[in-house]
Amino acid sequence: MTKSDMRIEVTALLELVRMLEDRLSILHHELHNRPARTKSPSRRNPITEEVRAKVWALHVQQPDLSQHEIARVLGISNSGRVSEIIAGKRV
Repeated sequence: MTKSDMRIEVTALLELVRMLEDRLSILHHELHNRPARTKSPSRRNPITEEVRAKVWALHVQQPDLSQHEIARVLGISNSGRVSEIIAGKRV
């Protein structure tokens, strides 16, 4: 292989690297400028003061009920909300 041939190959490789850099830059931009997911409307009922009071009252009246059971009885879809109310994190 002559020096001229080597120069041609190096030039071709450099052009390929530039094309790949351009394409990667475009892909990076596309990936970071779109939402990760589309949000669906909320289907849960908000936790109101009335719901908090009912959770607390049921927890005190029937301490043997699990948080999941309290959520089911009161129609709360996420038993984690019951846990937060009992722990005082949902004020």
